[in-house]
Amino acid sequence: MAQQLIGLGTTANDRTGDDWRSGGTKINANFTELYANGNGTTIYLSAEADFPNQDASFIYLDAGFNYTPITSFSCTKTIVFQGGRIVGIGKRLGVTLTYSGTGTQFSAVGFNLQISDLAYSAPSGTHFAFTSTGVHFITLEAVTSAACVNHGTITQAAGINLFQYTAIASAATTGFVFAGTSGIITVDTFATVGAPSGYKTFDFGTSVFSGVKFTQFFQDTTRFSNNAGSIAISGLANSGNVASGGLITVDTCNFVGLTAPFTNITSSDVRWDVMNSPPLVNSSKEADVYLTASQTVTITVTSQFEAVAGALWVSEVAERFTTSTAGAITFSGERDIKAHITLIATVEKSGGGADEIDLAISINDVVTGGGFTKTIGSTQNANPTTVISQRLATISAGDVIKAEVANDTGTANIIVSRANLTVFEV
Repeated sequence: MAQQLIGLGTTANDRTGDDWRSGGTKINANFTELYANGNGTTIYLSAEADFPNQDASFIYLDAGFNYTPITSFSCTKTIVFQGGRIVGIGKRLGVTLTYSGTGTQFSAVGFNLQISDLAYSAPSGTHFAFTSTGVHFITLEAVTSAACVNHGTITQAAGINLFQYTAIASAATTGFVFAGTSGIITVDTFATVGAPSGYKTFDFGTSVFSGVKFTQFFQDTTRFSNNAGSIAISGLANSGNVASGGLITVDTCNFVGLTAPFTNITSSDVRWDVMNSPPLVNSSKEADVYLTASQTVTITVTSQFEAVAGALWVSEVAERFTTSTAGAITFSGERDIKAHITLIATVEKSGGGADEIDLAISINDVVTGGGFTKTIGSTQNANPTTVISQRLATISAGDVIKAEVANDTGTANIIVSRANLTVFEV
């Protein structure tokens, strides 16, 4: 109803305006609509017809308004966000907004999409179709997806915030699908319930993000009746869904019982950091190399360190590091770490004798000076002797760690019969 204005006449008391009864009728009508639809910023809804801006196919949520369902009802039309947001009265009160069509329940192109404190259902349709054309966000807080076929696709979002989300997926085919280049995702306290085999709660596809954080994401088979063949997160191998310098964190989540919680993704991917999320193994930054046979190191200058190289080194562990048969350990992470490095080797002077032999760890071929000097281990024993060298160091992407030896007495070669070089983050 359009606002009804009271006729005031041309001049005071000229009897050309509305009579008292007509004026009172208009006042009552105006207040009736005001109280029915809200307080000017909040519009209360109990039926599809209560949305004030709609046409034959779409309902439009205008900027500056909160739309609050106060009882459960069904819509046949897609709800289009144009600056407004849906603010429920608490999903525990049993209020559910249902979409009865086969298309999309909620849509936004170039606008934020915000829903809180509400349960919504699309038994035959898709919940979301969101595309950002600038800096736009999708925020879903304290909500329940009661039913859907697909959660829908989110494209180019500057930020995606999912808080206290329950996804009942027993009748669903797909979960959230992401496309394009987006900003960040924050998922905190998210539960997938009843997911069938092959269902993917989060499918990154080929999308690329600046950063993603999952905290308390639950998709286990024991409490939430998820099929063992359902999938929590799917994406590209080798950190393909994260921009250089970005990070995806999975912390304090539970995927117990799932055959493969991740597809194409591992805890060892450089830009993934998985912690305390069984059955996944925690991400780590560690590596080792060890000699499989004696290696003779050629010495040409007294007291000059030379790498214990050759091609006889083998590695059993290399997480966020790469190793070579020449004994080099290279850090492949993108962020500096504080590392503990230990080198244990059995050394002797070639040809016998008690020359003083030094053992040291090099980083980028630097052995002495600064903190390096204090890590040098030495022996003057005429027999093969085990020597230890260790150090704490800050290492950066591309830094190379090696085992090195030197003869402080002369230029006799050095035989290294056993050696093990390890590094791990502290």
